[in-house]
Amino acid sequence: MVAEMTHAKDEIRRRALDARKAIPSDIRDQAACVVAKRLWSYLQNNPHKVIAGYWPMGSELNLIPTLEFLIKQGVTVGLPTCIPGHHELIFKPWKSGDPLSTTSFGFLGPSELSEDGPLDPDLFLVPALAFDRQGVRLGRGKGHYDRVLHEARAKKNVTIIGIAFAIQEYDLIPEESHDERLDFIITEKEWIDVNAARAEAP
Repeated sequence: MVAEMTHAKDEIRRRALDARKAIPSDIRDQAACVVAKRLWSYLQNNPHKVIAGYWPMGSELNLIPTLEFLIKQGVTVGLPTCIPGHHELIFKPWKSGDPLSTTSFGFLGPSELSEDGPLDPDLFLVPALAFDRQGVRLGRGKGHYDRVLHEARAKKNVTIIGIAFAIQEYDLIPEESHDERLDFIITEKEWIDVNAARAEAP
């Protein structure tokens, strides 16, 4: 059963990654602008003081201009990095122009040796490789985000928003017990309220 689910997830990841890579650059840029406007509209009515973002890796939707705008509005923004010597995801403060380093996980983020942070975000903007309307998200398969989101939810009320292109939506993503569901999903086509979608599901 576990092997079958792992295989199913890997197959979805492969197809979703191929589809995302095929998105033309102009469409990619337009999508980033639309997602930024949707996010800002939400934040105007639901302010958050500390927001965890991400530095786009490969073909992920580019959130950097959005994060730079939020910083100008007085929001504290963090990017993911690692605890030195530990395989654990944390978020450290970031602002435009700050140097980035390649983390132990292979993505760009604040230096693991930086004395800043870690932050305690109340809103997480999480890249999704694939998602469904029940809020199930597929990442790169390492479980780093699931662990940090589980710990955050255990401490306080947080909001988790998945960021993706509409083409990355699937009818049903295989779900395991450790998977942390999203509260909302933003794509270039719509804002998805997961709780509302689950209530409408047959």
